[in-house]
Amino acid sequence: MLHNRRLFYSAMLILAPSVAVADVRGRVVDDATQAPIAGATVYGTDPDAAVITDDDGRFTLVGDVPAVTVVADDHDPVVALAGAGEVLVAMAATGTGGEVIEIAGGRITASPGAATVERTEITRLPGARGDVLAGIKNLPGVANNGSLTPLTAGLIIRGASPEDSRVLVDGFEIPVLYHFLGVQSVLPSEMIEDVEYQPGTFGVSQGKASGGLVSVSSRADATAPGGFAELSFINVAGLVQGPIGTRGSYAIAARRSVIDALLPAVIPADAGLDFTAYPRYYDYQARIAYRPATRWALSGFAFGSDDKVQLLSDGDNAADPVASGEFANATSFTRVIGTATYRRGALTSATGVSAYTDRNHFTVGADRFLNLDRASVAARSELTWDPSTRLRLSAGAEADLTRTAFAMKFTRPPREGDPRGPNFSEDALLETRGTTTSPDLATWMSTTWAPVRALELTGGARIDAFARNEVVVAQPRGQAVWHVADGSTLRAAAGVYTRPPENLDENLQDDLDPERAIQTAFGGERQLAPGLTASGTIFYNRLSDLLVLPADRRDPMSLGGYVNQGTGESYGIELLLKVRSERAFGWLAYTGARARRRDAPDQPTRRFDYDQAHNLIAVGSWKLGRNWQVGGRFQLTTGKPYTPVVGAIYQADIDLYVPSYGPLNSARVATQHQLDLRIDRTWRFRSWSLSAYLDVSNVYVNAAAIDYAYNFDYTARTAITSLPILPALGVRGEL
Repeated sequence: MLHNRRLFYSAMLILAPSVAVADVRGRVVDDATQAPIAGATVYGTDPDAAVITDDDGRFTLVGDVPAVTVVADDHDPVVALAGAGEVLVAMAATGTGGEVIEIAGGRITASPGAATVERTEITRLPGARGDVLAGIKNLPGVANNGSLTPLTAGLIIRGASPEDSRVLVDGFEIPVLYHFLGVQSVLPSEMIEDVEYQPGTFGVSQGKASGGLVSVSSRADATAPGGFAELSFINVAGLVQGPIGTRGSYAIAARRSVIDALLPAVIPADAGLDFTAYPRYYDYQARIAYRPATRWALSGFAFGSDDKVQLLSDGDNAADPVASGEFANATSFTRVIGTATYRRGALTSATGVSAYTDRNHFTVGADRFLNLDRASVAARSELTWDPSTRLRLSAGAEADLTRTAFAMKFTRPPREGDPRGPNFSEDALLETRGTTTSPDLATWMSTTWAPVRALELTGGARIDAFARNEVVVAQPRGQAVWHVADGSTLRAAAGVYTRPPENLDENLQDDLDPERAIQTAFGGERQLAPGLTASGTIFYNRLSDLLVLPADRRDPMSLGGYVNQGTGESYGIELLLKVRSERAFGWLAYTGARARRRDAPDQPTRRFDYDQAHNLIAVGSWKLGRNWQVGGRFQLTTGKPYTPVVGAIYQADIDLYVPSYGPLNSARVATQHQLDLRIDRTWRFRSWSLSAYLDVSNVYVNAAAIDYAYNFDYTARTAITSLPILPALGVRGEL
């Protein structure tokens, strides 16, 4: 997919801790044919200690090897983190552009529950449409119904609300992860170097999240000119890249959806909808890198996205007359990041600065609007010192200054446990204009120590200061990793995590405390056989200071705001069985979990809105010869909780039926299941390649229920469903 790259992946190698670990064993194969590559050179941090692969492509490196570099004739060089179990390195023939992307690689940095997947695998997952960040949804701990949540990253991790988790790019947060309807992420796979997914108990260098974390690193340097052009039912995309002299490189990419071109052909004329702007999105990325000296690496990354939809409805809305007519949504953001990395011996310094803007504008009817515009500047720096192979010391700090301008005549959004959608005619209105400024500061320190060869201990603390709310929180965190003699690895981690009250309308208050979580997890992984690895994690999170809106949303008293009085807990088990051979890969992932909360001491315990009791995912893909690949994905999951309607009362003064509800979140929508299929075909030429794919989500057209809509007197209901089927046919030409 991408062309040759520089041999140094310096940031990856330095950030991988260098305490003593077990010997690293692995196998080197050709990416296209899966045939073993004999005679390849493999080395860790010392090229003089290189080994040569045998006839079966196998190698063994002795001692402290956090990552391996592999060089072979007629193949692009590869750097891969030395994770637990056997390392499988897939090398692309020169000019075909293969590479490895890792999700949560590195055996010390990974917390219990983290997972590792190769780029060549995850970009061809059925149902993901070649999107690395869409593929994250197939990992344990991630629920399958979060991408439609507006103004959040769209990931539901271990039952936490989407706003409780963060998505970072080169250390800085992005506000959303997916475009309209969750069809595509805002960052294409070609601009991603690696992804670290940690569902919880992550280290002290990251904060402002009480759930999980997804950290994306932008792509590494390009050492040869290249690019691609792609057209599919989803979007049109392109990329160009190449070197700048001998010390620099560039990459520029862009995508635009084609949904707005297809919808007119599939929406019936009698649907009652008149799109004045069909749903469309585009995103763009540009990265430049330069190495002025051996010890220095500089880079700049600019990227952003823009989504827009606008429609008119000619239907009457008796329950909410104000909401009749127009609906419009325009969402966009841009982030620019500059980074500098310096290495000298055992010392590493990484510094980043960033500027950011975003716009979120909603219009409902003729007289309801919500306009949020943010701008921020941020900086972070971390210093790491490895005085010996058994000790690592790290310290860092970050600052973020965000200014939000708002203008609104809108209802409060439904919060956790509220079964009613917004009613723009009856709900109390937030009608205000102004600005807020949120200065956030943080500092952290950690130590990783290996008292014996098989044991690694990490401990540290993070201090966050949320100046606008005048709150300072200390968050101790720690992890223990034991490499058992039989090749298994056990991990235990715990820590304190907080989320500041800076999401949507809660940002109007400066008297709130951050939500708080005490997370604990225990996990392990073991290689059962060559190419077969099993891992499992159990976790328990204790939650407090959860935000609650104590008054009815329709009551003007609700304008008094939120209070920190909610408590909760989430717990469960995550299992992952991965198999990989010369021509096939796949995994079986299962998550069994519970997420419950209490909104006040005198109220009963109930399910979180995003509680998902069971989630089973089976993925498999097979290479048929050199140029064909087929795959399938099946998911079976319990439905989202909802509050059932048990009756309705007619109110003559407003001429409407008002529903009566049962216990909060006491029922679930129907169990969801779907099958996705994908087939790829590649034609290889001397200087370029052409590929085509068909990726069909929900092959047997089983639309999943998301919620329920009721008739005027609540005597009948119909399911609100996801897309019944999503076929994506695409072609790509690549230099």
